[in-house]
Amino acid sequence: MLFIRRFRSLPTLVLILTAAALHAQEPAPPPEVRAQQAASRVLHPAFEYPGSLESLETASIRPQISARIIERNVTPGETVRKGDVLFVLDDRDYAIAVMSAEASVRLAQATLGQAQAEFERSSALADRGTASQQQLDLATATRDAAQAQQAIAEASLAKARKDLDDTKVLAPFDGRISAASNASGDYVTPTNELAQIVRLDPIYSLSYISQQAYNTFMRAQQQVEQATGQVAGMDLKIELADHELYPHEGKFIGWDFQAAATTGSIAARVEFPNPDGFLLPGENVTVHGRSRLGVDAVLVPQRAVSQDQQGHFLMLVAEDGTVERRNVEMGIRDGTDWVVREGLEVGETFIVDGLQKARPGQKVTIAPAEQ
Repeated sequence: MLFIRRFRSLPTLVLILTAAALHAQEPAPPPEVRAQQAASRVLHPAFEYPGSLESLETASIRPQISARIIERNVTPGETVRKGDVLFVLDDRDYAIAVMSAEASVRLAQATLGQAQAEFERSSALADRGTASQQQLDLATATRDAAQAQQAIAEASLAKARKDLDDTKVLAPFDGRISAASNASGDYVTPTNELAQIVRLDPIYSLSYISQQAYNTFMRAQQQVEQATGQVAGMDLKIELADHELYPHEGKFIGWDFQAAATTGSIAARVEFPNPDGFLLPGENVTVHGRSRLGVDAVLVPQRAVSQDQQGHFLMLVAEDGTVERRNVEMGIRDGTDWVVREGLEVGETFIVDGLQKARPGQKVTIAPAEQ
């Protein structure tokens, strides 16, 4: 009876094994990937880098003479104008020096007048033959010496007047002044720094750009200029510490004259108007730049790009669904996208998601990529 039961169950077993074999012979469906067609759009190369603000000019206020301070007109942080009197020094000794120098000039003038008259007499006598050449030479030398003495006296007077003027210490330009380092009554010399003044309008933003970023950006600028035939200007803004954009637009001044080999960076300066003195030196900012001119470029999502020892590559899908590896040359990044400089044409389909499922020569099915 056991044999009969086994025999009766044999057809059922055969059917099961046959169905399993047929199922195993059916090919697996192609894996599904997400892909999109390559398209071009106008690209405006852009960047953002941290920076700090620095003054266009910083001056150390020092006296040009030695004297005692008798008046101080400095309020820390106050805005001053060019020519404002910041300090007044004791001028009595210098006023006396001016009077003495003026007297020396008058004496030199009188001496020169006498020497000139003597020279003219000697010259006339020499012409008539009644004066020797020696007498004429002496008169000439005396006159020349008197002229030199007058020049020395006039130079001394100019120096004395300048020293007298320097008893008033003036602001060299418009700016904001620091606290005074000396009080009224202090005796100061040209070695003493009385205060500092910084020019606030305009003001610089200084950023240190990596050499790689510098090369990438300059190459992008050249691409724009070659494509448009125009010099690519930039829209430049700064973002303040409170994440607000400063309302005034900046002007690119230039790159530093050389790269810093130790840090691998290049300094870039952007000038911003600061008419109300809102921006202060030392503030940390973020510089945002964008090229005004655009250029057509093919861009792909960065996640679609792979890299190995051969370089960057994309996985393309032919019309029949076959996967193809395509080596590409990448350019600059724009947000989450990446410019393809060479290797990809507009309209070609490339895989964005599901790269791990795709192999060259394999067929896949395509679903639209999520943008």
